[in-house]
Amino acid sequence: MKIEDGTGGGTSAMVDSNNMLRCRTVMNEFECWITSMLEGAYSVVVNHLDVDVDDGCFLYIKNTGNDTLRVGRARIAVDGPMDIYVRVDDDGTRNDANTITPVNRNAGSGNEAPATVESGFNLAAGAATLSGGSEIERFVFWDADDNREVDFVGKIAIPKNHTLTFWAGGTAGGSTNEVTMTLVLTFGG
Repeated sequence: MKIEDGTGGGTSAMVDSNNMLRCRTVMNEFECWITSMLEGAYSVVVNHLDVDVDDGCFLYIKNTGNDTLRVGRARIAVDGPMDIYVRVDDDGTRNDANTITPVNRNAGSGNEAPATVESGFNLAAGAATLSGGSEIERFVFWDADDNREVDFVGKIAIPKNHTLTFWAGGTAGGSTNEVTMTLVLTFGG
Protein backbone atom coordinates (compact mmCIF):
# COMPACT_ATOMS: atom_id res chain seq x y z
CA MET A 1 0.00 0.00 0.00
CA LYS A 2 1.27 3.45 -0.84
CA ILE A 3 0.16 6.70 0.81
CA GLU A 4 0.48 9.62 -1.57
CA ASP A 5 1.78 12.92 -0.25
CA GLY A 6 -0.14 15.29 -2.53
CA THR A 7 2.85 16.06 -4.76
CA GLY A 8 2.83 12.84 -6.78
CA GLY A 9 5.21 11.05 -4.42
CA GLY A 10 4.48 8.94 -1.43
CA THR A 11 5.62 6.28 0.96
CA SER A 12 4.84 2.61 1.34
CA ALA A 13 2.84 1.79 4.42
CA MET A 14 2.75 -1.41 6.43
CA VAL A 15 -0.53 -3.22 6.93
CA ASP A 16 -0.61 -5.86 9.67
CA SER A 17 -2.33 -9.25 9.70
CA ASN A 18 -5.56 -7.63 10.97
CA ASN A 19 -5.62 -5.35 7.93
CA MET A 20 -4.73 -2.37 10.14
CA LEU A 21 -2.44 0.40 8.92
CA ARG A 22 0.67 0.82 11.07
CA CYS A 23 1.69 4.43 11.47
CA ARG A 24 3.04 7.03 13.84
CA THR A 25 0.72 9.92 14.49
CA VAL A 26 0.59 13.19 16.30
CA MET A 27 -2.75 13.72 18.02
CA ASN A 28 -3.94 17.09 19.16
CA GLU A 29 -7.12 17.71 21.15
CA PHE A 30 -9.64 19.50 18.94
CA GLU A 31 -10.03 22.44 21.35
CA CYS A 32 -6.23 22.89 21.54
CA TRP A 33 -6.06 23.03 17.75
CA ILE A 34 -8.81 25.66 17.65
CA THR A 35 -6.99 27.71 20.32
CA SER A 36 -3.52 27.47 18.77
CA MET A 37 -4.11 27.29 15.04
CA LEU A 38 -7.47 28.99 14.44
CA GLU A 39 -7.29 31.38 17.40
CA GLY A 40 -10.98 30.67 17.91
CA ALA A 41 -11.30 29.79 21.63
CA TYR A 42 -12.59 32.32 24.16
CA SER A 43 -13.15 32.47 27.92
CA VAL A 44 -16.31 33.86 29.43
CA VAL A 45 -15.86 34.55 33.14
CA VAL A 46 -18.77 35.27 35.47
CA ASN A 47 -17.12 36.39 38.71
CA HIS A 48 -18.98 36.43 42.06
CA LEU A 49 -22.32 37.26 40.44
CA ASP A 50 -25.39 37.39 42.69
CA VAL A 51 -28.14 35.41 40.95
CA ASP A 52 -31.87 34.93 41.51
CA VAL A 53 -32.26 31.23 42.37
CA ASP A 54 -36.01 31.41 41.77
CA ASP A 55 -35.55 30.52 38.07
CA GLY A 56 -33.44 33.51 37.10
CA CYS A 57 -31.42 33.70 33.87
CA PHE A 58 -27.90 34.94 34.69
CA LEU A 59 -26.00 34.37 31.43
CA TYR A 60 -27.09 34.90 27.80
CA ILE A 61 -24.96 34.00 24.77
CA LYS A 62 -25.99 34.53 21.14
CA ASN A 63 -23.84 33.28 18.28
CA THR A 64 -23.59 36.13 15.75
CA GLY A 65 -20.90 34.49 13.61
CA ASN A 66 -21.08 32.09 10.69
CA ASP A 67 -19.20 29.26 12.43
CA THR A 68 -20.92 27.01 14.95
CA LEU A 69 -20.25 27.97 18.58
CA ARG A 70 -19.26 24.92 20.67
CA VAL A 71 -19.19 24.54 24.43
CA GLY A 72 -17.70 21.45 26.05
CA ARG A 73 -17.26 22.16 29.73
CA ALA A 74 -17.43 24.75 32.46
CA ARG A 75 -16.04 25.35 35.94
CA ILE A 76 -18.76 26.43 38.35
CA ALA A 77 -18.60 27.51 42.00
CA VAL A 78 -21.66 28.43 44.09
CA ASP A 79 -22.03 29.71 47.65
CA GLY A 80 -25.28 27.90 48.44
CA PRO A 81 -27.49 25.01 47.34
CA MET A 82 -29.03 25.54 43.91
CA ASP A 83 -29.62 24.10 40.46
CA ILE A 84 -27.94 25.52 37.40
CA TYR A 85 -29.70 24.62 34.20
CA VAL A 86 -28.80 25.26 30.60
CA ARG A 87 -31.23 26.12 27.80
CA VAL A 88 -30.97 26.61 24.05
CA ASP A 89 -32.95 28.96 21.83
CA ASP A 90 -34.35 31.39 24.40
CA ASP A 91 -35.20 34.61 22.61
CA GLY A 92 -36.32 38.09 23.59
CA THR A 93 -35.22 41.19 25.47
CA ARG A 94 -33.09 41.02 28.60
CA ASN A 95 -33.43 43.00 31.83
CA ASP A 96 -30.47 44.87 33.43
CA ALA A 97 -27.89 43.11 31.22
CA ASN A 98 -24.17 43.70 31.61
CA THR A 99 -22.03 43.03 28.54
CA ILE A 100 -19.19 40.53 28.90
CA THR A 101 -16.37 40.62 26.34
CA PRO A 102 -15.04 37.07 25.81
CA VAL A 103 -11.23 36.89 26.02
CA ASN A 104 -9.30 34.98 23.34
CA ARG A 105 -7.41 32.06 24.93
CA ASN A 106 -4.52 32.57 22.47
CA ALA A 107 -2.66 35.54 23.97
CA GLY A 108 -1.18 36.49 20.59
CA SER A 109 -4.51 36.66 18.79
CA GLY A 110 -6.39 39.80 17.92
CA ASN A 111 -9.57 37.85 17.11
CA GLU A 112 -12.82 38.78 18.82
CA ALA A 113 -15.63 36.35 19.57
CA PRO A 114 -18.56 36.63 17.16
CA ALA A 115 -21.09 36.54 19.97
CA THR A 116 -23.28 38.68 22.20
CA VAL A 117 -22.62 37.77 25.83
CA GLU A 118 -24.55 39.30 28.74
CA SER A 119 -24.88 38.58 32.45
CA GLY A 120 -27.07 39.83 35.28
CA PHE A 121 -29.00 39.00 38.46
CA ASN A 122 -32.03 37.85 36.43
CA LEU A 123 -32.04 38.72 32.74
CA ALA A 124 -35.61 37.36 32.40
CA ALA A 125 -37.17 39.54 35.13
CA GLY A 126 -39.32 42.65 34.91
CA ALA A 127 -40.21 43.77 31.40
CA ALA A 128 -37.84 41.25 29.77
CA THR A 129 -39.34 38.89 27.20
CA LEU A 130 -36.60 36.24 27.28
CA SER A 131 -38.29 32.84 26.87
CA GLY A 132 -39.12 30.04 24.47
CA GLY A 133 -36.07 27.83 24.85
CA SER A 134 -35.62 24.23 25.92
CA GLU A 135 -33.61 22.84 28.83
CA ILE A 136 -30.72 20.57 27.79
CA GLU A 137 -28.68 20.14 31.00
CA ARG A 138 -29.16 20.53 34.76
CA PHE A 139 -26.53 20.48 37.48
CA VAL A 140 -27.58 20.20 41.13
CA PHE A 141 -25.35 21.80 43.77
CA TRP A 142 -26.38 20.40 47.16
CA ASP A 143 -23.90 22.17 49.42
CA ALA A 144 -22.69 25.66 50.12
CA ASP A 145 -19.26 26.41 48.66
CA ASP A 146 -19.62 23.70 46.01
CA ASN A 147 -17.07 23.91 43.20
CA ARG A 148 -16.79 21.55 40.23
CA GLU A 149 -15.95 21.14 36.58
CA VAL A 150 -18.93 20.00 34.51
CA ASP A 151 -18.95 18.38 31.09
CA PHE A 152 -21.81 18.90 28.70
CA VAL A 153 -22.86 15.49 27.40
CA GLY A 154 -22.06 15.36 23.66
CA LYS A 155 -20.93 19.02 23.80
CA ILE A 156 -23.25 21.91 22.93
CA ALA A 157 -23.43 23.29 19.37
CA ILE A 158 -25.03 26.68 18.76
CA PRO A 159 -25.48 27.71 15.08
CA LYS A 160 -25.56 31.32 13.90
CA ASN A 161 -28.34 33.44 15.48
CA HIS A 162 -29.20 30.80 18.10
CA THR A 163 -28.75 31.25 21.85
CA LEU A 164 -27.44 29.50 24.94
CA THR A 165 -28.66 30.61 28.39
CA PHE A 166 -27.78 29.66 31.97
CA TRP A 167 -30.40 29.78 34.71
CA ALA A 168 -30.37 29.41 38.51
CA GLY A 169 -33.18 27.54 40.24
CA GLY A 170 -34.15 25.14 42.95
CA THR A 171 -35.10 27.66 45.61
CA ALA A 172 -38.38 29.56 45.55
CA GLY A 173 -39.10 32.78 47.38
CA GLY A 174 -36.59 35.23 45.95
CA SER A 175 -33.40 33.69 47.35
CA THR A 176 -30.04 34.92 46.13
CA ASN A 177 -26.83 32.93 45.74
CA GLU A 178 -23.47 33.78 44.25
CA VAL A 179 -22.06 32.07 41.14
CA THR A 180 -18.55 32.11 39.73
CA MET A 181 -18.18 30.37 36.38
CA THR A 182 -15.63 29.99 33.59
CA LEU A 183 -16.99 28.84 30.26
CA VAL A 184 -14.92 28.18 27.11
CA LEU A 185 -16.50 29.02 23.75
CA THR A 186 -14.92 27.71 20.55
CA PHE A 187 -15.64 28.74 16.96
CA GLY A 188 -14.36 27.09 13.78
CA GLY A 189 -12.96 23.75 12.86
